[in-house]
Amino acid sequence: MTLGLAKRFPRSEIVGIDLTPENVEYARARALRAGHDNVRFCCMPIEELGELPGTFDLVTGSFIPKLIDVQVLAQDLVAKVNPGGVIVIQDFTLPENRFLLRGFNWYWCISSRLLSRSSTWKPSADYLGMIIRQTTWVTDLVRALTVNGFTITCRESQPLQIATVICAEK
Repeated sequence: MTLGLAKRFPRSEIVGIDLTPENVEYARARALRAGHDNVRFCCMPIEELGELPGTFDLVTGSFIPKLIDVQVLAQDLVAKVNPGGVIVIQDFTLPENRFLLRGFNWYWCISSRLLSRSSTWKPSADYLGMIIRQTTWVTDLVRALTVNGFTITCRESQPLQIATVICAEK
């Protein structure tokens, strides 16, 4: 996503954040190969967003709210997002439709078995399905953003109800 934004908005400064050093190095190499000089990458927990210098007009996040304290994130966003700035966050959700839920359970059963074959992904495979089933991140994030002065502009379930996108404006 970060490199796509760098290409689409060449006059903007784009910052990518990831917790994994390998992912950050991979992204840096791809940016260099693509000739993007308007992008930088930081290896850090998203909960440290407040420590980055400057403010932002757009903050996007994928697959993080189920794993963090969304109240801390919302408080950091108050300080880091410019007035009129936009937040777009997506993550997995458990389908509410019973037929889609069956499909999700079937898919997750197969996926977790495949992921478990990799020593890198085995801990995640054992843990991620449980988190997706237990998380209340959508309600929690909407509440945290609203309490911190953001206006929710979109709450959209993605196809097959396996992810939700939350958009908010400051």
